[in-house]
Amino acid sequence: MEQAQKLGLANSPTRVAVQLEVLKNAGFLRQIANYPVIHQVTKSATRLAGLDLMARRRHTRLTIRCRLLGVNFYLEAKAWPAEFTFAHSEKITVLNAAGCPTDALPHVAGRPYLWQDFLLRRADGTLCVAVVDRPDNTPKYQTRTLTQRYSGVLEHVASEFRLIVVVGSEGRVRLYRKWAAQPIAGQFTQHTLKPYLVRTPIPQVNISLEEKQQ
Repeated sequence: MEQAQKLGLANSPTRVAVQLEVLKNAGFLRQIANYPVIHQVTKSATRLAGLDLMARRRHTRLTIRCRLLGVNFYLEAKAWPAEFTFAHSEKITVLNAAGCPTDALPHVAGRPYLWQDFLLRRADGTLCVAVVDRPDNTPKYQTRTLTQRYSGVLEHVASEFRLIVVVGSEGRVRLYRKWAAQPIAGQFTQHTLKPYLVRTPIPQVNISLEEKQQ
């Protein structure tokens, strides 16, 4: 609910709660956790907005925490300031315009795949891709796979490209800094691969009984 207020849904906690209830009753949201109170968009909302349908799939507790971490990163990073690009086709266009050909982008099943990663441009012109850390995978493994995925982008846009890993603890920060300085990071360094510690802590998530049964 705090995130919803910061995103501009309403200007007070009480009004946010009312607006969330209205959206839930209209079928655009469903409550998926009792503490903290967390809502997820439904199929009706994604169909109306034309968004990636992954946004309304049911998720594990761990994935929900990662999504909350990602939203907190967005709320903090936009104040740097940073300009975000969300549409998948526009992400490709932005990277193409920076000098990275489409065939050098991360691919899945033969097609460019940037759906789940943030793309943002900082005030100094630096292009950044931000990826949320998965606590169920080690920083060593994620450093290796992320740098492999984005090695082509770094090759073509070296002077203005950074890879950010969004983390929720100082311990993960230290580990990512360690592996960014090792050979497994490939052409990336501690300057081009950086962890970002989100200031707002993510609470433990208690999935509702209704969600567990579905």
